[in-house]
Amino acid sequence: MSLPKDHLQAWLETALNCLLARNVDGWVDHWAEDGRIEFPFAPAGSVAKVEGRAAIADYMAALPARFDFKSFDVLTAYSDPSGQQAVVEFTCEGTALETGRPYNQHYVALLTFDADGKILVYRDFWNPLAAMEALGGARALIGSFN
Repeated sequence: MSLPKDHLQAWLETALNCLLARNVDGWVDHWAEDGRIEFPFAPAGSVAKVEGRAAIADYMAALPARFDFKSFDVLTAYSDPSGQQAVVEFTCEGTALETGRPYNQHYVALLTFDADGKILVYRDFWNPLAAMEALGGARALIGSFN
């Protein structure tokens, strides 16, 4: 089964707008019940995988108190012919609210969508060094989302 050709673009617009608006519930609505998010470059002691939409909602609940996103720029977005596998490269500019420092991040994400267009797997290849710098060090990063 294939998803509509514009699914990835529509998802990106909606999902990134949810983050800009600090609408975590709206962002989490895009996940399958059994979806998961993985962080292959997670620093030791921090979360490397979150499984299930409810757990993802709990994990993401801290985001609005941690970061104020000002903009996202999608550099590359590609999906396979079925629309169920995608690669997205994007950047963000924002502020770490606890420190007032800039949070400028570069992301590459591999996504798998189910037949209904919900996220099954979001493998997030983000740069933890940018987050550590914005939040004030490794301990601050590890404590932010654990």
